[in-house]
Amino acid sequence: MTRTKSEKLFETFCAQAGVPWRRLPECSEKCPDYEIRPHEVGVFAEVKQLDPNPEEKMLAQRRARGEAVAFGSTPGERIRREVREANRQLKTRARGRLPALVVIFNNTECFLHTDPYGVMTAMKGIDEVQVSIPASPSQSPTFGPTVSGRERGMRPDVNTTLSAIAVLRGYDAESVSLDVFHNRFARCPLDLSTFRLSRCRQFRIPSNARNSSVGWEEV
Repeated sequence: MTRTKSEKLFETFCAQAGVPWRRLPECSEKCPDYEIRPHEVGVFAEVKQLDPNPEEKMLAQRRARGEAVAFGSTPGERIRREVREANRQLKTRARGRLPALVVIFNNTECFLHTDPYGVMTAMKGIDEVQVSIPASPSQSPTFGPTVSGRERGMRPDVNTTLSAIAVLRGYDAESVSLDVFHNRFARCPLDLSTFRLSRCRQFRIPSNARNSSVGWEEV
């Protein structure tokens, strides 16, 4: 079976961090790619690779020709899509009794897909501001607080199988690293000691966070 760039890089990270890993055999149901054992803790991991979509391919070609191009995307959209798929695959093995991880590798030229804010909005949803328009045109509109709104990928009743979203960064053995973003609603949360590893950082959402702009807390 041909491995993807993301799978090769994930195996490289595990080897360098001293994490035992094994590739799980394919099964009739959708199931995760790997079982890893950081600090002797069993964790199921599903590795996902974000490849350029047709629009991104076209923009890359224009950039290569020397054209000035601009690109935008909905924050967290690509990660949310992968999380939904990974959650179904991880459920078959983890069943809420073991930690489960979705590992995202961004194989596109758009760093926004996997920057910290993109991961935050994938979990907490797109920020929204309630605007009240008065009946009288002489009065100014009023703006409510910024709160997390639609497209929340992590809630007490959604995607609780996932213990964390991990972003795999780098392109070779010298640069590979892992950022682990913990899911506060996980049925089986990861202990922080599990991923105290070389070239690995961990983050959680502050307990008082009301929206996605608050930023991550490194732990």
